[in-house]
Order: sequence, then structure tokens, then C-alpha cells
Amino acid sequence: MKRLILLIFILSGAASLTAQQAEEDLITLKNGQQIAGEVVSVDSVGSVTMILAGQSQLTIPADQIVSRETRPARYEDLRQRRTREFSEFYFPRKGLYGGLMLGIGFPRIFTDEEFVPNDGGVIGLYLRGGYRISPSLNLGTSIGLQGMRGCTTLPLLAEVSGSMIGRKKGPVYLAQAGWGIPLTQNWWRNITYEGGPIAQVAVGWKEYTRSRLNWNILLGYRYQQITETQNAIGWGWGGVPDPDLVIGVPMVRHGLGFYLQTGVEF
Repeated sequence: MKRLILLIFILSGAASLTAQQAEEDLITLKNGQQIAGEVVSVDSVGSVTMILAGQSQLTIPADQIVSRETRPARYEDLRQRRTREFSEFYFPRKGLYGGLMLGIGFPRIFTDEEFVPNDGGVIGLYLRGGYRISPSLNLGTSIGLQGMRGCTTLPLLAEVSGSMIGRKKGPVYLAQAGWGIPLTQNWWRNITYEGGPIAQVAVGWKEYTRSRLNWNILLGYRYQQITETQNAIGWGWGGVPDPDLVIGVPMVRHGLGFYLQTGVEF
């Protein structure tokens, strides 16, 4: 009887030890990170969905995976550390993205002959959208409303953006180019406007607050052109004649300076 009890005890211990040595999946990424967990599904293009330590779920796109292997489960603290390390990275799937951005700047305005020392600011609100090719390359467009020199314009911009290092939070870049279309005219001063090119390069910081939502702030250097034509006698603010414009002669003005933007992207 004692031998039977001893045998049952030994077999139970062996079964417990085997259960503790369960297998886990290990995925190695292009950036060298290794993620340990349990693979629960693989889609048609090879993207893998895993259950990580703490029962959180993560989907890794196929183009970020270098290798996948199965091994005996190791120390739980090591898995948790790797999970924390991976939480600093986020690789959105390829697909559409959108965003909303607010911008403000104080450019120097100049003509072909001279600079204007101080000529007010520029403020705009923009809707962004496009296609996310990879964490470091997004191609899209931007449309919005922007005020400059008393004229409201509609900027139509093509843009290239992305993360510089592929992390959930870190430096990002943005380059935009396009055309501004005037939506209003200054009837009070008898001035009409024509649009012109817009171009900007910017760098900044991005941080994800949800798996598909991030906020960002960027500082850029921006150029914009607008043409003003005085159609009749013009009067500046306060009843002072406007000395800059000649009736019937278009005046091309260039705005050049720093531009601060902040917004969200999803």
C-alpha cells in the first residue's frame, strides 16, 4: 500500500513538472526584439495574433516578423520584461489613416522688393488622411482652412510622413507641398486675392495613447505665396491709405517662417 501511494505521488509530481514546462511561441522581429507568448491565430498574409503575459493580445504584421519558433516556456519574469520592451513599439497594419491638426505661425512677409517687418500671423485647421505603408512611411493628403493677411484660403496639400525610429513614441517627420485657394475677398479694402504654392518641412514628437490613436506636435518651416490686387482706392485700418498696393497692379507676397502644429492621428 505504501509503495502504491509513493508511486502515485511520483507520477503526480512528474505530471506537475511537465505542466510547468509548457511550450511557448517566440517571434523575432526585424528590429531584433523577441516576443514570447502563445500564438492563437495566423491570417492569410502571415500576420500573427498572440496572447502575451497578463493575457493581453497583440497582432504583429507579417512584414515585421523575421522568424517564429516554439520552445519550452521559460521564466515568467523574462516574458513580462520582453512584453514591456515590446510595449515601446507599435507597428500599425498597412491601411488608411486620418487625423486632425491645428497650426499657428508668425511668418515674415516679403515682396519681390522688400521684407515687411511684422505682418501678423497665420492660423489653420487641417484634416489629414492617406495610406500607411509602414511605420516610417505614410503617403497622404491634407485639406483645411487657413487665414493669412485677411484672406481665408483652402490649402490642398500632398504629404509624406512617418516615424524616424519605429517606436510607439519618438521623433517623426512631415513634408507637405501643394496650393492655396482663396475662399474670401477683402471687399472692405477693395482687394482681391489669388492663391499660390505652399510647402513645409517639419519634425516633432509622436506618442500613442491607444493602439490606433496618437497625438503629435511638430515644428516646421513653411512657405506660402499669395497675390493681392487693389481694384479701387484702398484704405488701411484706421483710415490711413494703404501705401503697399497700386491700383490694378498685382502684388505677390511671400510668407516664410516657423509653423507650430499639434493634433491627433488614428
